[in-house]
Amino acid sequence: MISTYIQNNPLLSLAEARQYSNQLIFEYNSSHDDTIDISPQTIAKLYYEIRPKIKLSENELIKKLLEKYNSTDYYITQYYSSSDDTNYYFFGLPAFIKRAKTCNHLFIDGTFRIVPIKLANGQLLNLLVYDEATNLYLPFLHVLMTGRSSLNYDTVFNLMITCPLISISLGKYKIITSDFENALMKSIKSKVNDETTVTGCIFHYIAALVKNFKKLCDENDVCAKSLLKLLCACPFVPIEVFEIICKKLDAIKEINDFAKYFLNTWGKKYDVINKLKVSDMIFSNNGVESFNKVLNSHIAFPHPTIYHMIYILLKVDKVYFHRYARQQNDNFDHKKSYFIPLTRIQQELDVFTSNFGLERAEIPSEIIKKHKKSFRFGEADYRDIEIEKYLNKNDEQFSNSVTIKLEESDDININEFEITEDDIFGNEIN
Repeated sequence: MISTYIQNNPLLSLAEARQYSNQLIFEYNSSHDDTIDISPQTIAKLYYEIRPKIKLSENELIKKLLEKYNSTDYYITQYYSSSDDTNYYFFGLPAFIKRAKTCNHLFIDGTFRIVPIKLANGQLLNLLVYDEATNLYLPFLHVLMTGRSSLNYDTVFNLMITCPLISISLGKYKIITSDFENALMKSIKSKVNDETTVTGCIFHYIAALVKNFKKLCDENDVCAKSLLKLLCACPFVPIEVFEIICKKLDAIKEINDFAKYFLNTWGKKYDVINKLKVSDMIFSNNGVESFNKVLNSHIAFPHPTIYHMIYILLKVDKVYFHRYARQQNDNFDHKKSYFIPLTRIQQELDVFTSNFGLERAEIPSEIIKKHKKSFRFGEADYRDIEIEKYLNKNDEQFSNSVTIKLEESDDININEFEITEDDIFGNEIN
């Protein structure tokens, strides 16, 4: 009887078939001494035997969801590269894309936990801008991409220019902050000129130093720890001072593995760790990192279906938009001075050379004077706080490893939920 009903009703959904089945079971059990029961799984199996399940493409799934929520303009464009078999899906609120064209500081970072299992070798690349008027980070573009090479990033940034719904060049920004991923940095640099400052996140830099310090040094070694603190200051010293420090490290690299690590990894990367040209004093990628955490905190398991991913992405972006549309300022002070007087750096350099039996190196007085006139120095030394924070992290926290529990169902039905401003902005809402 159930199979006949399914056959005779071609528009019948699985939910309606289950409802019909439950009604039949209820009527039978109400009028008979014996009872019957049919599981939902049995009904689903029968339903799909009669009406084979049509597998929708990623494109069809995305459009189906956004039509449901009247947000078809959120799906900007899709591109497939046959040369390397890679897909790119672009999403974003048109209002934020428009606003992004007027901002000066761009933040870029990828996240992996929310990427659908079918595309799990890729990432969701999130681009946010800092809006001076509201003190908010605005997520204006999200790119689901199946590759992570510099050529893949080149494709993304080229499409940002050529797609009429985006039409944004990286070269329009004064500052671009990302992590230190080589492929991403290489691609960004190829798209901008000298007027754009391309820099890595200060906290990624310190985390990398501390992680390797823990591997290569005794954490209780006072000399090694003083060297760590000195190296954490390198993003905020002029290149002349950086070269003085590197020259002294070169003298001990054969006997000190930490010095060798620094020279090999950072010795030729002053341009990407340098923060002296970051005029708005936002030195980290925390805005986009926080955005990624919000996304990942709203999925039940890593690597959900693409349907779930887009649903969460859209919901979070709309919360940001509601706050932005009300001109509700973010009261958190993103602009903190981490600049350190070169007189203090000189003292630390003296301690370093003394500890390792090296000849004293003096920072030229004219550089100290110029630096003092150019920058406002912070009251607290950020290095003490950050070094201690990362020293207390274990290896798993450094690697952000995740135990993968895959969402097995391809079902495009989702349990709807609300994301509030409290979930994203905390208790600062009036």
